Amino acid sequence: MPFDGLTPERTVELEALLQMREMLAKPGGWCQGAAYRDGANCLVQAVVRAATTPELAFEVQNRLKSALPRFWWGRFTYNGLIAYNDRPSTTQADVVALIDRAIGAC
Repeated sequence: MPFDGLTPERTVELEALLQMREMLAKPGGWCQGAAYRDGANCLVQAVVRAATTPELAFEVQNRLKSALPRFWWGRFTYNGLIAYNDRPSTTQADVVALIDRAIGAC
């Protein structure tokens, strides 16, 4: 089965990532240049909203880091996520694909 071997910690990470995906994939659910605007969230705000603890936010952030293109690895902090989210060429589809890659790694 696809989720065999998930530990409780990984299950919580997966749930947070799935919640993020739901938030950001819907039409008008993602924004750039602000954490939150007119019902839309940026990638970092989605981490904050989906993670129930600072520890979970850190784990989700690390999961996203591993899914980022290698170029972004050295730039990875919340600021790196902001930079990726707000890069002019980043699209909503790019952000959702990043989350999908992180989900696939769970």
